[in-house]
Amino acid sequence: MPNVAVKIFGMECIFGIHWTVAQVRPWILETIEIFGPGRCMFASHMPICKLACSYQQLYGAYLEMIKDFSTSEQRQLLHDTAAATYRL
Repeated sequence: MPNVAVKIFGMECIFGIHWTVAQVRPWILETIEIFGPGRCMFASHMPICKLACSYQQLYGAYLEMIKDFSTSEQRQLLHDTAAATYRL
């Protein structure tokens, strides 16, 4: 449905606290492919996420996974979709 958005977070809950970019990349890229960057947003899941990594490490992993996306797509994933969804 075009009105559905997905929040991408919680890798430590699915893959354990020692997850790697290589482990989660296929899942995240498939989710983005299914929904499109305009309906996906990244989230931190803090403070639970701190069990696995720092905020900087988490968003560094997100940035690594989307480094080949266009600037517009990256902005959607990191800001625009959440701003629109939550009417910020």
